[in-house]
Amino acid sequence: MSIRKLSVLALACLVALTACKSADGSSSGGGDSNASSSSGGPTYTKFEDFKGKELLFNDTAEAVGMKLKVIDAAWKPEIAGKSAQTGSHFLVAYVAATPEVDDRAAADAFLNPTSLGMRTKGGNCEYPDRGYCYGTPTPTTMLESVADNEWFDHKWQEALYSGGRLEAKETMIGAIALTVSDDEKDLSWELCASTRDSDGQGVSVPELSPCVKVPTPKDNG
Repeated sequence: MSIRKLSVLALACLVALTACKSADGSSSGGGDSNASSSSGGPTYTKFEDFKGKELLFNDTAEAVGMKLKVIDAAWKPEIAGKSAQTGSHFLVAYVAATPEVDDRAAADAFLNPTSLGMRTKGGNCEYPDRGYCYGTPTPTTMLESVADNEWFDHKWQEALYSGGRLEAKETMIGAIALTVSDDEKDLSWELCASTRDSDGQGVSVPELSPCVKVPTPKDNG
């Protein structure tokens, strides 16, 4: 057999072997990459799977309100393009939100700061109510689809006048920030929300506003 025929035969065998290895993935870099992306992607927890007590929020602007859960908290020097005043930080409560009725959408899912509040006992306030000091949070953010634990570094957008549509059974994440003096960072806080029972008056009538505990904040997220 000539040298040329031997070379052609050897080349054909090499091509066949390469094709077999690619077919079973044993030597293909793409196979490892695909496995990594399928098993290591972000996780999006559903509202009902988050731990914690639900807080019904409806400031009477819409027929369908929202259910909220405070899922995490952090001390932040800035959020949503806002910087905290000198000598203070933002106490940021991260919330999961879903429509209050399973088969309905919330047409304007808005974390309205005038209908939300945070309270603490032992704070330095001029007019305490039943031992609590109340504060109106600002800024609050738009509700967005954010993967688990990515809310700390997410580029939040402030919700100024309205929100967005929250589809039936959909889970979205938002941030609610309150300016807290650095010498009051050791206090325990609660998030309060307006409901239909409080006649849309929110935290202006604190005893009518249900509240839930804010977890111990992580320092700077």
